[in-house]
Amino acid sequence: MKACLLAVLVFVPVGLGATGFAAPSVVASDAVTITADGANSYVGNVATADDHVVCHFHDCTLTADHLTYNRLTHTLVASGNAKLFKGETHGTVSGPKIEVPDCSAAPLHFVVTGANTPVTGKF
Repeated sequence: MKACLLAVLVFVPVGLGATGFAAPSVVASDAVTITADGANSYVGNVATADDHVVCHFHDCTLTADHLTYNRLTHTLVASGNAKLFKGETHGTVSGPKIEVPDCSAAPLHFVVTGANTPVTGKF
């Protein structure tokens, strides 16, 4: 039996409160949660995850073989069997690569790229 290591990265934007301790500057629903079966890293402000990656943010789920997340720009880039789901009523988009330029924005904009012309959209 092959053992799998599940990595969980949770990013919640924080600021310093009047006491000097870190205090949430936004509600917890703005957290970005990334899980993966494979290797992951966090260098500077960029998180990288591989193998069966699942990323949750707002009421969205982004799955892929590989994912990067820039904590400063809130940019998500998913590649390899990428799929983006929004809630129960907004449907799904999929493609070889999906970029979400700012996962903290509403409405949520995305770009799907692959062999054909890029497709842009929003939820």
